[in-house]
Amino acid sequence: MISPKIDMALNIILSIALVVAVFIFIKNRKVRGKAIIPSICLFMVAFINLIGLWFDLLGIISVALTLAFLGIGAYFTKYLPRYK
Repeated sequence: MISPKIDMALNIILSIALVVAVFIFIKNRKVRGKAIIPSICLFMVAFINLIGLWFDLLGIISVALTLAFLGIGAYFTKYLPRYK
């Protein structure tokens, strides 16, 4: 079992990292339209699991939403631009 201090520290670090990653993504995105859907889906996976961890809601609904967002994100990776 993880001690409560370590658990709180990990929650704070994940929250800060998620907010920073979203701002960096918004600042650096160059292609609009369907190409941003995979990144948004991965951010939603992190957000859903973080909320589920905070409110003790890790169950079938959070797992189903996680799998749905992973599937949607994987499907729309074909629209990502190809860099040479």
